[in-house]
Amino acid sequence: MLYNLIEILVFLVLILLSVAYLTVAERKTLAYMQRRLGPNVVGYYGQLMPIADALKLLLKEIILVRESDKLLIIISPIIALCFALLSWSVIPLSPGIAIGDINYSILFLLVIGSLGVFGTLLVGWSSNSKFTLLASIRSTAQLISYELILTTNIIICIFLNNTLNINHFIDNQQSVWLFLPLIPIAICNYIASLAETSRPPFDNVEAESELVSGHMTELSASPFVLFYLTEYNNIIVMCFINVILFFGGYIFDILPINYIISLFNINNFYYIYYIEYLLYVLNISIKVIILVYGFIWVRASFPRLRYDLLVNLCWVILLPLLFGIILIIPNILYIFDSFDLYT
Repeated sequence: MLYNLIEILVFLVLILLSVAYLTVAERKTLAYMQRRLGPNVVGYYGQLMPIADALKLLLKEIILVRESDKLLIIISPIIALCFALLSWSVIPLSPGIAIGDINYSILFLLVIGSLGVFGTLLVGWSSNSKFTLLASIRSTAQLISYELILTTNIIICIFLNNTLNINHFIDNQQSVWLFLPLIPIAICNYIASLAETSRPPFDNVEAESELVSGHMTELSASPFVLFYLTEYNNIIVMCFINVILFFGGYIFDILPINYIISLFNINNFYYIYYIEYLLYVLNISIKVIILVYGFIWVRASFPRLRYDLLVNLCWVILLPLLFGIILIIPNILYIFDSFDLYT
């Protein structure tokens, strides 16, 4: 029991460190794209910048609005971060390496992603501020709208895989990634991931030019840090989900694992196990890093969408397209007698 608890704590610390250093990667990348230096003073090439930012914000005084619901303002960021971290409990980094391997892990991710919205809603409602309230209303419309796209994409993938288990999704892509037959759906899912994490050009939840800072306007110090960590954690989680659904997950696609191990002439079982684990983790990490860089590239390249255009993109363009595809896929499976796999 103690060993499992330590294992989970180490895993969560590594996740939070990766989230922290994603902020440095984003700031450096945006600076290079805009011909600036970016963080380069604190630590070697600014590598200690997230630690300095965290210490600065955690040591500040928490200032709350006088007429606000102070308990809800403190609890809301904790709710958002807890649900964001719960998503990692079913994401595998290697065969058999996950905190929990449940048969309905895809359904679990959908439920956790939906419940995480409550943190943003509660902090907007309880702040007694028109800016945060408007941001909460926006977030409700935006996140619910684009959750429909994510759910529809996942239903299409479930049709083709006949399972709700993430590991089975990955195993079924050993011969071909689902990205190849489902290119339009993969692109729609990536766009919906941008909107679901409230990233530019879909950052109407924050919209600092219109709403100061959206739902975080009245927050300072540690509550602000928790929302900040939640946003970047959701980016990594969404990229992991995209990799698992469409890009083969942790499956090593370039060279066979056994061939690589034979090159080292290793016979010890434990060494072979750890090398396999590292190669699987390295493989899925490279895929996730490429998709995360796409998030940063989109932020540097595109202006923010007007709010009505954001909603129209979902309800008028993407959703009808996906509903058409979800009607076509069962017909294709029926034509090729693929429904025999479901019996």
